[in-house]
Amino acid sequence: YDMTHNNYEGCDLKGTILRLERSSIYDGDGYRTVVFMKGCPLRCQWCSTPESQNYIIEEAEGNQYGKIMTVEEVLREVRKDIPFYFHSGGGMTVSGGELLSQPEYVRCLLTRARWEAIDTAVETSLYGSWETAEPILQASNTVFADLKLTDDEKHRKYCGVSNKLILENLKKAGTIKADYKLIIRTPL
Repeated sequence: YDMTHNNYEGCDLKGTILRLERSSIYDGDGYRTVVFMKGCPLRCQWCSTPESQNYIIEEAEGNQYGKIMTVEEVLREVRKDIPFYFHSGGGMTVSGGELLSQPEYVRCLLTRARWEAIDTAVETSLYGSWETAEPILQASNTVFADLKLTDDEKHRKYCGVSNKLILENLKKAGTIKADYKLIIRTPL
C-alpha cells in the first residue's frame, strides 16, 4: 500500500478548517499544533470559539473565518512543527467546532498523522453517532471529552441539545479496546 505524501487514503479529502494554531501548550501534552474544525451542532452559551459554530466559511468586518483544506495541506503545516513535538512530547490536536461534524476528514487526518508518528489528540463533545465517533477515538492517542453539564434539562438550556447521546458515547468510549487515553472534562 503506497503511503507516500502524494498518494494515501484521504490525502485529497477536503474539510472546512477554522484555523491552525501553533505553540499551544494547553491542548494535550507538550507543544501542540491545533487544527480547529468548522461546524458544531451545540450552541454552548460560553463557547470560546463561536466563530467555529457555523459550517460555512464566513466573513465579518474584513475577516474570513474558515477555509477549505485537504488532509495533505493540513499535514504539510503540521509537519513543520515535528522537531518541537519530538523535544516536548507534543503533537497535533484536532478541536472545533465539533470534529464529529466532519468525521471522515478527521479520521483520515488522525490516521495519517499517527502513521507518521505524530502524537494525536482530539477535543470533542462526543455529540454524534457512535459509528462516527468510534473510528476517530481509535485513531487518537488522547481523547478530551467535554461533558458540558450532567443535567439534561440544563444541557438543553445552555448547549441547545440533549446530553443523552453524549453520555451514551462516553460509556461506550470507556469500554472499547483501543490504545488511547480518555480524559473527561467539565467546564467550571
